[in-house]
Amino acid sequence: SKPLYIEFTPGPAVEPIALTVEIDAQGIVLVAGPLVGQLKQFIPDGTEVMFSLTGPDGTEINSFAPTTYGYATLRLSRSGLVAGAYTVAARVGTGAGQRTFRLPP
Repeated sequence: SKPLYIEFTPGPAVEPIALTVEIDAQGIVLVAGPLVGQLKQFIPDGTEVMFSLTGPDGTEINSFAPTTYGYATLRLSRSGLVAGAYTVAARVGTGAGQRTFRLPP
């Protein structure tokens, strides 16, 4: 008989991820959450969430933040970031989310 191949996605099964962006004079705060599984339970604390920030010039910055009480928070400095439209994406396990925002001058 033919072999049966089974592929598993690494990490927990996560529902689609909601993202919020807070901008102030010092930096940007990216928050992913609530991060919940298929049974609406929070994913385990310490689970790493990957954030990808794509700038107006196409430059991509990838960073990781641990989950605490169902949320992952990443703080970025505004130094080195230019004004314009940015896209932020978050991924953990099978879950993903994305949103765009404008960074003022």
